[in-house]
Amino acid sequence: MKLKSFFNLAGAIGKLSYLHHLGNDLSVSTKSNLHVRYYNKTPNVGDDLNLLLMSTIQSRCVYVQKSGILPHVLGIGSILHFATKKSHVWGSGFISDSQKPSDRVLSAMKIFALRGEHTKELLVSLNPDALRCPLGDPGILMPEIYSPTNISKKYRLGIVPHVADCGSPWVSAFEKMEDVRIIKLDQNPLLFINKISECDYIASSSLHGLILSDAYSIPNTRLRLSNKILGGDFKFLDYYSTTSGLGRVTSVDLRDKDCRRACDVAKQIIDSAIISSYLYDRSQLLSALLSACDLI
Repeated sequence: MKLKSFFNLAGAIGKLSYLHHLGNDLSVSTKSNLHVRYYNKTPNVGDDLNLLLMSTIQSRCVYVQKSGILPHVLGIGSILHFATKKSHVWGSGFISDSQKPSDRVLSAMKIFALRGEHTKELLVSLNPDALRCPLGDPGILMPEIYSPTNISKKYRLGIVPHVADCGSPWVSAFEKMEDVRIIKLDQNPLLFINKISECDYIASSSLHGLILSDAYSIPNTRLRLSNKILGGDFKFLDYYSTTSGLGRVTSVDLRDKDCRRACDVAKQIIDSAIISSYLYDRSQLLSALLSACDLI
């Protein structure tokens, strides 16, 4: 099954106008509105993929539901602890194996896709949907709806710090290097994709920096800059369980390391970079979203 044809950058940024913040959830409860839930308190590339993918793959107006009292798509991110009995889960994952909603919620919600095997393992005993749903982070679908144009390689290495890592001395050290670009997550996802596409290699402490690099075939390495990432390795292992990087925990660990060695570390990053390919059929993730939307 083919996704919609590529759209240009201006048109895609215009998709952000599909986001509505109206008076209350009940006031927009019509079939023409698709209710979604994801973390949207601060701009973040991974979270904002929800809006772009859902508004592009189907033609309904996307409304971010706050309460969870009406049927809604629970989308991309480590947000399954936000689930309610009305959630239609599409590619979500747990942040850890301990932060979960009640078993009553987990058994009642509808599951159309999960991020990976680790999330699935926590659900199979509670919800039979988990046994038969496709696995994968829907961020891997982005190349199907957006292809950067007129992009050339400008930097040897791009560094994508997690929001929690932006104050790391390593970020400052890399920023001073001539052939290195720092790419922040608080920007439009398509501009972010353009920027990583201008780099030969990417190193990221953010999961979606790695996912989008894999999706656009940019060799990448996971960075560990601090102990501030909630859930530790869980979400990374969950994503990699659906890729050729299965069980990948290797990374360039810069915690407690001397940032004056940034030049040496940049070479280490490049030498360890790989592309982790998705193991399954992308069209199943697409079909899962369409099925989830049809029931809302």
